Amino acid sequence: MKLRDQICSLELAKLLKGLGVEQESLFYHYQEKTPKSTNDHCYGYKQEDMPWKIDSTRPDRLSTLRPRVHEWCSAFTSAELGDMLPANTDHYRLMMWKLDSTSPGGDRTLYGCSYGYPDRLHALPEFPVWETFVNPNEAESRGMLLCYLINTFGLKVMRRDK
Repeated sequence: MKLRDQICSLELAKLLKGLGVEQESLFYHYQEKTPKSTNDHCYGYKQEDMPWKIDSTRPDRLSTLRPRVHEWCSAFTSAELGDMLPANTDHYRLMMWKLDSTSPGGDRTLYGCSYGYPDRLHALPEFPVWETFVNPNEAESRGMLLCYLINTFGLKVMRRDK
């Protein structure tokens, strides 16, 4: 499995950073500054067009090892995002699942997560199932649910490992 399949996308990482999620992770997305010299092979890039890369070096060291770092954000793994999601809220419980499907287009694995009332076969009006997020990347589905909770309910993210 490729690293990109185990971490959240750059777009989601930027969104989580913008929502105030603590930027401490095993991996980081980073972008270097636009080159200023014509001797540099990347000359001519606009800053927004500079490619983003992934590294496991902590940001405080990243700027020392790569002094041209312009911007960075945490590339959270599915485990790190799962650790940030509350196990339950009021009457709801966190539900995560993996769905393997075989279709004419080929085998496909999807990961889903939501909050619901799992003790009932069907959701009751007073206990509806919240938003459900499904994605081929488990970190993406968990991260999208975390964004939903922050945006909709003002969830304050607390890491369990601290």
